[in-house]
Amino acid sequence: MRSPLILCAILACPVSALAQEAPLLGLRVMAAPTGPIWLGQHVGVTAILRTPSRFAAPPTFPEPALQGRAVVLPNGSTTPGSEREGGTSYVLLQHRYDVFPLQAGSLDFPALRMELPVADADGTARRAAAASESLRIEVRLPPGTQDPALLVTAPALHLDTRLDGDPTRLAVGEAITRHVTLTARDTSAMLLPPMPWAAPDGVRLYPNPPRLSDSSDRGVLSAVREDSAAFVPQRSGRYRLPAASFQWFNPQDGQMRRIDVPALVVEAIAAAPAPEADHRRPGFVLPVLALLAAGAACLAYRRRLGAWLARHRPGRTTPEAQAFADLLRACRQGQAAQACAALLRWSVLAIPAGERPTLRHLACLTTTPELETEGTRLAEHCFARPLGRDQPPGETAPPWSGHGLLTAARRARRRLRTTPRGFPARRGLPPLNPESTPTPAPRVTLPGWAR
Repeated sequence: MRSPLILCAILACPVSALAQEAPLLGLRVMAAPTGPIWLGQHVGVTAILRTPSRFAAPPTFPEPALQGRAVVLPNGSTTPGSEREGGTSYVLLQHRYDVFPLQAGSLDFPALRMELPVADADGTARRAAAASESLRIEVRLPPGTQDPALLVTAPALHLDTRLDGDPTRLAVGEAITRHVTLTARDTSAMLLPPMPWAAPDGVRLYPNPPRLSDSSDRGVLSAVREDSAAFVPQRSGRYRLPAASFQWFNPQDGQMRRIDVPALVVEAIAAAPAPEADHRRPGFVLPVLALLAAGAACLAYRRRLGAWLARHRPGRTTPEAQAFADLLRACRQGQAAQACAALLRWSVLAIPAGERPTLRHLACLTTTPELETEGTRLAEHCFARPLGRDQPPGETAPPWSGHGLLTAARRARRRLRTTPRGFPARRGLPPLNPESTPTPAPRVTLPGWAR
């Protein structure tokens, strides 16, 4: 008699009380590949947003603040989809993050939280929120790695070298240019290592800024990096331009390989002597040449005097001079954050118009490599922290000394002012919001540095 009573009680209950309603919004993250992750390997982290009805507005996926050193490419792809679970159909939106770890250890992908309008069963839009769990990625150093800075982790890698000039008969003072191009698959160009240029004694080295390009074909990334440098012998003789090696680790077969850039032997010969002067020329040629030289000297002196007066005239301080004064003041007082901002502004204003406004280009333009070295040291002091460690309570960061940066900046500015180009009298910063918005630069996350 008890069974019919229980059956009647079940039939009397509403169906909604028995069936558990599916949540309006769900969010989860997953990483691929699922096996061991190697240093520099491409990791695809997919955030899956789902609802049992439909999305009332297009969602915007957040940018994650990773704990650890990694590169996250911008403009991740978002694709729709569907799935069925427990008799319920769901509408999906899958957003992919392209992550490249830059340091061995633990890389923590934080929990994501999203809130957006979702249509319920009767079509009414309601605000719904969902959060995912955090994801930890263990990054390993490939076995046999000698120098992580010269390591390429990719399924495919190709190296190509090219030469401009004849190494068998190179006149003293002339340049021969070497080109080294790395082409890799399933990686980014900014992760390809630079060519470690070196020159023997008696040869001057002039490296050019690298050329980087990325492309995607049906979701497969391709990267190209081209490095070039000019070598100029200073005296006659035989010179050997050093070789270089890159390590290539293929995560698919787990094999470590080496790709070599061969050495180059250059025969430098003395330049041809200038033709002897013809002493039978008329006697008025020398006075005319002397007069022209004197006129050119007077004109150059007048231009230099005008430029000096323009720079030192009261109330006519140029933006470049003001930025340089701010940099010197911050270096003398040991203010790292102010020095970093002033260095960025001065490097943009000091470089002539039409050229790359970067600190590396300014260091190459003025042949002052210590300027880039001190700038890198300043950036590491301001932003870098060890992986996965917070600063202990009560412990303060070591003081920063701006003496090296001050000396390098003064030398670079003095050399730049003596060149024929100089820097412009007045020029502001580039527009913050140009008409055509460029592709956003890849974001590099440093340990503990979150937006």
